[in-house]
Amino acid sequence: MPRRSRPAIALALLGGFAFAPMAATEAGAAVVQRPDARAVLIGVPGLRWQEIDPDVTPELWRLTERGSVASMSVRTAAGRTCPVDGWLTVSAGERATLVDGSCGLPPVPIRSGGGATVRGFAKLRDDNAATGYGARIGLLGSAVAAEGACVSAVGPGAAVAAADGEGRVSAYAERLDTTSADAWRECPLTVVEIDDIFDAAGVDVPLREDRRAAAVRRVDRQVARVLDGLPDGTTVLVAGVSDSSPKPNLHVAIAAGPAPDGGRYDATYLTAASARRGGLVTLTDVTATALQAVGADVPSGAPTTAWRPGEPCTGSVSEAVSRLADDNVAANAVTRLLPLFHPALAALQVLVYGLAVAALLRRGDGPRRRVRVLAATRYVALAGGAVPVATFLANLVPWWRGDHPLLALLASVVLADVLVLGVALFGPWRRHLLGPVTVIAGATTLCLAVDVMTGSHLQINSLTGYTALVAGRFYGFANIGFAVFATSSLLAAAALAHVLIATGRRRLAVAGVVAIGAAVVAVDGWPEWGSDFGGVIALVPAFAMTALMVAGQRVSARRFALLLMAGIVVVAAVAFVDSLRPAESRSHLGGFWHQLFAGAAGPVVLRKIVTLFNTTGNWQTTLIAALAVFGAIFVLARPVQRRAAALQLVYRRAPTVRAGLAGTLVIMLLGSAVNDSGVAIPAFTLVLMVPLMLALCVRALELEERDPPRSMSWDRFVRFGPPAT
Repeated sequence: MPRRSRPAIALALLGGFAFAPMAATEAGAAVVQRPDARAVLIGVPGLRWQEIDPDVTPELWRLTERGSVASMSVRTAAGRTCPVDGWLTVSAGERATLVDGSCGLPPVPIRSGGGATVRGFAKLRDDNAATGYGARIGLLGSAVAAEGACVSAVGPGAAVAAADGEGRVSAYAERLDTTSADAWRECPLTVVEIDDIFDAAGVDVPLREDRRAAAVRRVDRQVARVLDGLPDGTTVLVAGVSDSSPKPNLHVAIAAGPAPDGGRYDATYLTAASARRGGLVTLTDVTATALQAVGADVPSGAPTTAWRPGEPCTGSVSEAVSRLADDNVAANAVTRLLPLFHPALAALQVLVYGLAVAALLRRGDGPRRRVRVLAATRYVALAGGAVPVATFLANLVPWWRGDHPLLALLASVVLADVLVLGVALFGPWRRHLLGPVTVIAGATTLCLAVDVMTGSHLQINSLTGYTALVAGRFYGFANIGFAVFATSSLLAAAALAHVLIATGRRRLAVAGVVAIGAAVVAVDGWPEWGSDFGGVIALVPAFAMTALMVAGQRVSARRFALLLMAGIVVVAAVAFVDSLRPAESRSHLGGFWHQLFAGAAGPVVLRKIVTLFNTTGNWQTTLIAALAVFGAIFVLARPVQRRAAALQLVYRRAPTVRAGLAGTLVIMLLGSAVNDSGVAIPAFTLVLMVPLMLALCVRALELEERDPPRSMSWDRFVRFGPPAT
């Protein structure tokens, strides 16, 4: 194979694998126009699934029996979602907030005839337009008005959601008991606020269980009053539009009656393009759901997408409610444990690197004792390298259903780590230099690949994944998961290349790296799987550079620039193809493409940049990254007792490891630059890479004691290949 053709072939294969899955596009659900379409949105700040009970809330229970249900993430532009934030988000179909940071009930509108005007609406609109989300307050009311129809509101919060771009509401009632019987027919869309739970709790005072139960009973009675007055064929939407305490939660989402696609919301779990998982939806998508329920178009560039009926609720109503309540328990448990997990991870690194320093600096030990010390250090390092995949595998066990979910989660992680370590140490590969490390890297790659291809069930509510409470991502690869996936796949590819080159099949080794890289790019970038924009930009040059180094070629600055450009082209092509799909099917990649050409991408890019720089203030991930850098420099690269550095010993026996590490360096640098997690990506790249490399180094020292290899520099490897032995 001519050398000049190899980069082109590598890039073609990587791009081809990335494009191949995009040929299969998903048909979107069309909106069926109904001249008599009506919908009512009942917003209940603070309503949770734990409170839906056949005795306490019989009306909501019956609505759950005949409708579609989901847990709803209510995260808005603020860290805590107050009622006014939730209603502003419904108004805009985008995350919005009361910019001054205060928390309370929405402003009381100024009555004018049968309608009203929201106080201070112009300031609410202008303040949110200037945030990183660029929320268009008044979008819901304006979109209905554009169809020649109106929106009526009951309650101050409902007025905020229903108002048009000038803050006007066509028909307004302050309370349900002042609503006339004809009010439900006055406008095709009615928004109702029932604020008993938040009103009983206040702003920051924890609500006693008995008072909360009484408030929930009042909510149910008011829901019954609304349902009794509705015309037949009305679509009913119930949404817990905000939190009712400083502690965030997932909230109730129920839809019953006609669905926008002509079907019905009936005994299924709700789904939406924003979350892409059955039984989980977002507050931002209430807007599109309400608009499509009355046959109105969603304005161009708005990120909101409608709730749709998804997978059937196969069990009883009690089982469905219990499952949705469990989602909240799991999300809260992970959120509470995260502040402890990161320091614990840093402490584990200190232990691993401390043992490594002690083992490498010991003098005067006999051969047997030295072998035992090195072996113990290697086992601890491998256990540390298995922690990331163990945090995902822990979700194979329903730990959230126990009496003590925090302890159950920790026990599940430890058990998964021990099992992965056992497979790595007790298989036939255990005696080989790269064997145990390759097993852990391969298991991590395979676990994450299968997970995103089957719905990302292991990453949701995991310690190194994401939760619906934070709502940074609901499916595919988040930045930490991407860092772990990319690092493990590069190390596994480098190990495969070493095995093939050692048997004299260099071309096959190069092809293997390219094939693995292409598959990894496809899994990471395909919108139905990883849906990772920045990850593709980093993965294409990382794997291409690794393949070139395995092929025996050096990577110049010009070549690297071409590889980077190839990554940008691949992700742009994926985003373009995704943008051709209907809004109900496309991911955020296709959505960004539309925003880019509609001139609305500026706030998204600005928000990502701000988030990127804000991550540098996260002392926990910064500490983890600093400790990993210490391990990489002081432990791996430090000369050992007047001999070569430990990592150099690995290079002598397995030169392709250098190519894999070069690829991970690209992931650290480019990944942190093009994603919004900043320091988190290099931190977790090193969290996986350094312990595995430490295990390799210690194993190389063990082998050095009894079987010194012939010296083989990287330059000689490039020109002549590895030793015949």
